[in-house]
Amino acid sequence: MSLLSRLLGLLSGKRPTPPAAQRAAATSATAPAEAPLFVGWQEMIDRQGRIGGYLLKPQSPAGQPAPSGRRLLAALERERLDRLGASRPLIVPVSAAQWRDADFRQLASPAVHFLLTTQSPPDITVAALQSAGHRVALPAAAFPDDAAAPAMLVVDFQHAVLADLETRVRALRERHPALRLVADGVASWSEHRLCLAMGFSFSIGPFTTTPDDAETGDPLTGSRLVALEMLKQLRADAPAAAIAETAKRDPAIVVKLLRMSSSPLYGVGRPVTRLDEAIALLGRDAMYRWLAVAMERCRLDQAAIAASVIGIDSGRLIACYSRAMELASAELADAGTPG
Repeated sequence: MSLLSRLLGLLSGKRPTPPAAQRAAATSATAPAEAPLFVGWQEMIDRQGRIGGYLLKPQSPAGQPAPSGRRLLAALERERLDRLGASRPLIVPVSAAQWRDADFRQLASPAVHFLLTTQSPPDITVAALQSAGHRVALPAAAFPDDAAAPAMLVVDFQHAVLADLETRVRALRERHPALRLVADGVASWSEHRLCLAMGFSFSIGPFTTTPDDAETGDPLTGSRLVALEMLKQLRADAPAAAIAETAKRDPAIVVKLLRMSSSPLYGVGRPVTRLDEAIALLGRDAMYRWLAVAMERCRLDQAAIAASVIGIDSGRLIACYSRAMELASAELADAGTPG
């Protein structure tokens, strides 16, 4: 600003604007408005194959940091979480920093479950929030089994070792009978049924956009005792040679293992023809998952055949299958018991 302009400003009674203030005003005038935060709703499928609830997924544009608590709260308020009533649970991920930054208590309802996404300080714990009347969900990896139980536990099903997961789920259901388990990352309807047999209440994952694979999968044509024996061997970390000898008792299992290991996913670049090589390429968890899922398909087929022979309706078939899933959990538990 020139000396003449300053003198004219003083004569007119106007105080000149400091340069720093001028730069701040120019920056605020040219800064783009913050885009609204998008919130995705991912379906949670229940035991009846219906949408039993939703996992809310706030999504910031690529390259931007996690939203502040105030921005997240504003986005959730726009979603009107109360429009579904209390019939379907809603899981809302909130970090400790976001919880401190805004007052999320106004969202509290019987349906809303706050999913604590980071390790929480002492004043933001399951016990503290539940004593204040909030419903809480936790990632399974952040939950010590002997701690105060949240209302829901979200399990990363896709990356879990299935045999270890079965053991932990049984322990959780014995210790916390009211705890509802949510399987995240479920890839197929057969995996969804396997989760139900294990004791999960809901499944989340890409399977909801695919047709049911019960009729397109590879069923076990031989005795289920072969699959149970292999599951038992895998749990006991038996040698690969012993697992291969058991698999040879069912040609369908041999064919499936060879086909799976020949997939481009494993990078061999040629058909795998030796069973011991297939077992080494696949790894124990991949074999365990396929065997467990194949057994679920087999049980569903047997239930459908029995219903058609007996002449019962679909409602009774669902009831029978629910009972079969309870028995399946006990059967898988027996498969992991040495003896």
